This record gives sequence, C-alpha cells and structure tokens, in this order.
Amino acid sequence: MPLVTLHTRLFTLLNEANFVRQYASEGSAAMAAGPVSANAVVALAQRLQATLANVVTPLADDEGLVGYAAAQFSDNPNWVPLNLQIAGITSLVEAVISACKDCVPVDGDGYILKDVWNPDGSVSVRQLSTSDTADLRAALNTLASAIPE
Repeated sequence: MPLVTLHTRLFTLLNEANFVRQYASEGSAAMAAGPVSANAVVALAQRLQATLANVVTPLADDEGLVGYAAAQFSDNPNWVPLNLQIAGITSLVEAVISACKDCVPVDGDGYILKDVWNPDGSVSVRQLSTSDTADLRAALNTLASAIPE
C-alpha cells in the first residue's frame, strides 16, 4: 500500500476547503433565490458532517501536516497556522449544521419532519422559504467568506 505524503494530505484538505466554500456559496444563493426543499437542507447538513468526519477531523491533529503547510505558505504575511484555520472552519461548519437542524422541524422523538400532508391526502416535501433559511444563509455566507480562495 503506498504511503500518503504530506503534500497529498494537504492537497486533499485544500481541495475539500474549496469545495466547502463553493458549496456554501451556492447553497446560500439558492436559498436566497426562493424556497428550497427540506431534503436539500438535510443533504447539506449530511454532506458537511461527512466533510468533518472524513477529511477535517483526521487531519486536524496532524502535526506533520501543520508543519508542512507552514513551510509551504509561511512566506505569505497573512498566513494563519493550519491548525488554527482548521479549528475556525470546524466551528463555522458546525454552526451551519446547527442552522440546518433549526430550519427543519422535528417531532418530540427527534424524527425529521421533512414531508407535509396536502389537503388532498398526498404528501409533499416541506418547502422552506427565504425567511425560514435566513439564519442558515447567514451561517453559509460566514463559512464561505472564511475560506480563502
């Protein structure tokens, strides 16, 4: 099995950060443009949770990676150590996930109520208005602006 180099791990982290920035920006724009489905909000939360679990958390405490990143970018006067960047982004991603949870109601047992009964007895996916997603959009915009290009 080949070893994964520090360069590859840093590249993976930076690619994921770019994806998260774009995903947050596009999600906020879609929510500002009109109603979005509760399914879309739940999917957003799940995707960001996967990013934390599969990419960010495994690399967050990697001292070798932190040192490698510092060596690569320390000539930039605006450089913030990678471990501090990861901690800041992690808390912003967690804030977005929390805002997602606040948008979609749950019942007393914690089940997500993402579907609604229509007057004719059919079922539709709950639609969330721009006012329903205002706090989520703010959290997404904060996250997107915190990740440098």
